[in-house]
Amino acid sequence: MNEKMVSIRKITELMDYRYNNRINFVKNYTEMSSTRRKIIENFHKIKEHSFNIFRDLSIDSKFNEINHSKMLEKIFSEKILSLNTQDIANKEYMSVFIGLLEKIKGKKFTHTLRDNFIVKREAGRSSDIDESGGIDLLIFEQNYDKNYCIIIENKITGQAGNQPNQLARYYNISDEMGLTPLAIVYLPFMYQQPPFNEYSEEYKGLAKTIEDELLIILPAIDPVDGNDLTQGFLDKCSKIAEDAGNMTASVCIDQYSKLIKSKGDENQMAKNENKKFIAEILSNSELKKTIEDIVEIWDSRSLSIGELILDYLKESHNFKLNSTNCFGKMIDDDLFIYYQPYKFDFGYGSISGNINKNKAELKEAINRRNEYIDFHNETESFVWGRIKDSYIKEFNDLDSIKKFMSVIIKDFEEEAKSKIKQ
Repeated sequence: MNEKMVSIRKITELMDYRYNNRINFVKNYTEMSSTRRKIIENFHKIKEHSFNIFRDLSIDSKFNEINHSKMLEKIFSEKILSLNTQDIANKEYMSVFIGLLEKIKGKKFTHTLRDNFIVKREAGRSSDIDESGGIDLLIFEQNYDKNYCIIIENKITGQAGNQPNQLARYYNISDEMGLTPLAIVYLPFMYQQPPFNEYSEEYKGLAKTIEDELLIILPAIDPVDGNDLTQGFLDKCSKIAEDAGNMTASVCIDQYSKLIKSKGDENQMAKNENKKFIAEILSNSELKKTIEDIVEIWDSRSLSIGELILDYLKESHNFKLNSTNCFGKMIDDDLFIYYQPYKFDFGYGSISGNINKNKAELKEAINRRNEYIDFHNETESFVWGRIKDSYIKEFNDLDSIKKFMSVIIKDFEEEAKSKIKQ
């Protein structure tokens, strides 16, 4: 085998490898893309097509961190001070919450809160600790030898920001109250780490202990895994209430969950999937090259679509290269429908070079179809428009483009025949 043939074979093998690499990549990430689309579709359904009493009555504008904490307090607690909230609360909710925290942490608690737990909001505001602020939600036992608690720091709206040394100070507040934390729950809207790197030297040791042993990050929304406040807790509580025949609680909790979900946006909802996708690409140079190839091909897809349309017209609609050096379909001995793939030019041409007899009518036929074609130019031999590139790109698949072209061909052919008869 001579050197030229070897080079051709190597080029062919390289092209085959690149093609297979691209196709395999697309197949491998079809599932990821499907998950991403479902996340976004569900988000739009909740945001745009679902009734929500909080949003539709404009109550949602009042939902800052304090009011989110108040709502969670009502859901958790059968008794808030002297108010009986049994219409909403249920002790089963705590079991769901503990189970969710254990799932996220990946281990069972050494102790679980007993039935006799108390929920307190803004706990510790009267503490003697100088820079103390209140714990958003403190769930704790009383009247036991060793009282356990769960600390919840609510960052659902992100309006309050992070106070200096916040979680470490809250640990000290609970200790001051004679409580032993089972978990310190950090509750952002989407997954986010507490800023432990900003803690002062005084608290860094305690911050490390919290991060390693007690911290549980519970996002309000985790679109992929559902280990979150909405899907992992509120939606399950709503179902528990429904099964118990408590529709007041079920509807209330369901509406609250939908309110939180509706506060996201498209980019946020798919953010975790996007991060995983980008991280994998950046960790594999060959994969990165494949992605860049695919993006380049896709960005220049109009040219390939134009050629694919021409292949279809030649195969299914008898388009041929005629004496004018154009691809067309003859309507009579002189007039033909004309298509040029590189710029989506589409119109009428004349073999004889004289289209003037019917030019005005044929030009008007193109102008009347300005939904999908813009009139472009005219000569003695041709009158044509340009199919809108944006219109072509709106189609989801090749079959829909072919059907669209078939309609155009039939339409233009019937129009031209009617003009010829006149």
